[in-house]
Amino acid sequence: MKLVARAQKALPHTEIAPMMASWGRLAPLIVRVINACPCLAAQLVMAPPRVIHATAAFLQARIAMGRDNDPATLAAEIAKRDPRELLAEALGGDPRLFRALDRCGSTVWLLQEYEDLAGLLRGPLSDSVLGLQRFHHATLRQLREAEEDAVLIAARHVLVHDPALVGDLRAMLALLRGLGIARDIEALPHGAGRRAIRRRIEADLARAAPPTPPFAAPSGWRHCESVHEVQAVGAALKNCVASVMFGTTYIGPFLIGRMRLLRTTDEPLGLAAVEEVGPRLWSIAETQFRHDVVVARHRRAERLRSSLAEVLNESGHALLDQHPFAAIRHLHEEPSQLGLAAAED
Repeated sequence: MKLVARAQKALPHTEIAPMMASWGRLAPLIVRVINACPCLAAQLVMAPPRVIHATAAFLQARIAMGRDNDPATLAAEIAKRDPRELLAEALGGDPRLFRALDRCGSTVWLLQEYEDLAGLLRGPLSDSVLGLQRFHHATLRQLREAEEDAVLIAARHVLVHDPALVGDLRAMLALLRGLGIARDIEALPHGAGRRAIRRRIEADLARAAPPTPPFAAPSGWRHCESVHEVQAVGAALKNCVASVMFGTTYIGPFLIGRMRLLRTTDEPLGLAAVEEVGPRLWSIAETQFRHDVVVARHRRAERLRSSLAEVLNESGHALLDQHPFAAIRHLHEEPSQLGLAAAED
């Protein structure tokens, strides 16, 4: 009670200020309110978070409306009214909001942030919001954005456990919609779980096709025409592109045309990743053949390199022996690391 007793003596600003950390930029006004009515010290310094936040929302709403902000007037209002009434005047009378304020941390928020929280509790994602253990500004902003998307509303039961998924789902929806292949995910049923969401996204993504190839396929090879085809070849070769999850290094660039994935037209089945590494410059990132021994694999890779260089040259492109940035890394290696004698600069 010593803190309350000190604050009740109408202390100067310099002595009360250290107790005002939770009030942020409202602290100077709170000091003046306490000086005008010392009996408010306990409510404004030692009260539970919900009382602090309710009072902060009330004060900021008053300031925003241009009402009388005289400290004595504000002190009289705060002293005679229940914090729930103050909150209702600022943001409406939803009783869930007052209880929820205990999860808003120890520092007061901006009025807009309180309004976002109140709006979420009135909206279709209220269950997701109330399921959060702690409210963060970034999470609330993401959930407010999610209210504008029917798919995210349908996924609300997943978002309550992992609000960060809002950003992930928005990114995937933007890609699928941009490619014009968002079908299964657009029909997501309300209450769908994480696995259902993932299955629908992957089903849509499998239909995705890359841009028109800028060069012809070399002899014995052809361009893969969809993610589904790439995954089928990956499954046969038992490599990472069989899965969207593990094949993103290849499938992402493939969809935007920065990587071409080629498959053999005859046995043995093979897959080659040809990466764009500069303006009209390409490099073979990787090749793999089924049931191949080392010598045969190198021979087939060399034949691919030779025929690919030819078709690229015909299209005004060029094939580099390696990625330019791999060359930069090589130049940074010390001769001792390469097992070579050091040469003078």
